[in-house]
Amino acid sequence: MIGKAATTRRLTHAVRDLLLAYKATLEEAVRPHGLTLPQLRMLHAVSEQNEVSAATIARLCHVTPQTLQAMLTRAVREGWIVRGTTQRNHRILTVSLTPEGENLLAIGQKAAIEIEDRMWSGVPRKALEETIEILERGTAGVGAPRTEQC
Repeated sequence: MIGKAATTRRLTHAVRDLLLAYKATLEEAVRPHGLTLPQLRMLHAVSEQNEVSAATIARLCHVTPQTLQAMLTRAVREGWIVRGTTQRNHRILTVSLTPEGENLLAIGQKAAIEIEDRMWSGVPRKALEETIEILERGTAGVGAPRTEQC
């Protein structure tokens, strides 16, 4: 029998491996469309926000503000988004997806759903809900805030 410390370590490694595999598989699915995972997160954040600071989008997408600026510049150049500033505060962006950006986001979301379906096929809903509760408890245990989905 293994102790709790060994079991928690095994769980931590399993969660890490699952996330790395998920990210790699999703990245592989969107790469043929000229998209990276951070760019997909950015498109998702833009679709969810109307007026927001670049720093907020950067946080949601897990990139630095400098990296986000490069991503936004490319997204504008590629015709994925249109952006501007608000009249009241020029540090607040107005961003919206173009039809091309909406199409890329839909491709990414479809790929994510297909991967998630494969990952969790055969696992009963109740087990998934219990796992969510356990993982949320672990996240709270390290003092990490729940993040917005991006």
